[in-house]
Amino acid sequence: MAKNDRILQQPSLTAAPDDARWLERDEALTGKQARQLYQRLSALYTLAEEVHRADNYDSISSLALAFFQDILHSERTVLAIRSPDGFLSVQSRNLEVSNDPGSWPVSQNLLQRVRDTHVAVLSTDAREDAILGKFKSVGLLNIRSVLCAPLGTSQSPRGLVYFDSRMETGVFDREDLYFLTTVCRLLDAAIEAIDRTQEQVRHVERARRQIEMLKDELFQKHRVVGRSKVLLHAYGQLKKIASKTNIPILLRGESGTGKELFALAAHYYTGSCQAGLFVPVNLAAVSSDLIESALFGHVKGAFTGAIADRAGLLEQADGGTLFLDEVADIPPHVQAKLLRVLEEKTFTRVGSNKPIQSNFRLVSATSRSIETMATEESYRD
Repeated sequence: MAKNDRILQQPSLTAAPDDARWLERDEALTGKQARQLYQRLSALYTLAEEVHRADNYDSISSLALAFFQDILHSERTVLAIRSPDGFLSVQSRNLEVSNDPGSWPVSQNLLQRVRDTHVAVLSTDAREDAILGKFKSVGLLNIRSVLCAPLGTSQSPRGLVYFDSRMETGVFDREDLYFLTTVCRLLDAAIEAIDRTQEQVRHVERARRQIEMLKDELFQKHRVVGRSKVLLHAYGQLKKIASKTNIPILLRGESGTGKELFALAAHYYTGSCQAGLFVPVNLAAVSSDLIESALFGHVKGAFTGAIADRAGLLEQADGGTLFLDEVADIPPHVQAKLLRVLEEKTFTRVGSNKPIQSNFRLVSATSRSIETMATEESYRD
């Protein structure tokens, strides 16, 4: 390829080279080359220290621009760092630019080529270049030497670095291209660190707003007293589950901890149940002999004292929420019948074989340890 016809692909630095590749050049460095190499490595070391401490895009842009001015002797320079929302930091030297790259007085076709292919471009004489020379803007702007490299990756672009000269050809060479791509990787790491930090800040702010919202709902809407992180976390989980699913919910906690208020909150957040009733019952206050009748209802004559048909709590809760406090007190045979209701949404009153449909959300609560009860039950068996 002729010297004045050079568009070079950005070298891949993703794979770690083997030992032999570190010293693949056999030619000895001249005194001038050695001094240039030392100056560049020394400047690169300083840049790495400074960008590591940078906490925003503008700081990185400013540091990098000063660095490039000392290393690459271009006439005009632009460094643009962007987020997914667009360019956020653009700094330049000898070039009037804005946050809109389309307004830059440079070859837009060249910039588009770098953005689309994510490949660095180097040309010692752009006007005579086999590809760049076809771009009208290159001739109109009298661009001679040009060097442009992307930041980030093709999947996650972060901007670009642009250098040109309208006065001289051959200002940049292959060594400049390799050095620039190395520096771009360093800048990528610094930008990515800032992106992570900013995302963490946004996450913390979202969490803070969520906590404030939960506090307002708990204290003002549901009258729950308490400000602990555990309480807010539990309420957040309840709200998420209740608003997205209709599965049964079990609340566990000591007496007086607000389980019924949480159950009422679940009722409000269940869209399909808001129009129905919230039907609460404390099963610890109901005789075990009457729990089945209380839940399923009964027909006249089903047992002694059943002088009339009576609807149970399951029927009353149709279209709403049934809250069973101290659910552990339900006798095992009634638990089996209740499980069938949850599966089939139908049941029969005590003493009847006529099926009744009821669609409700079940929220249960207990102050007892389910695990301990299961162990005691197995011992009795």
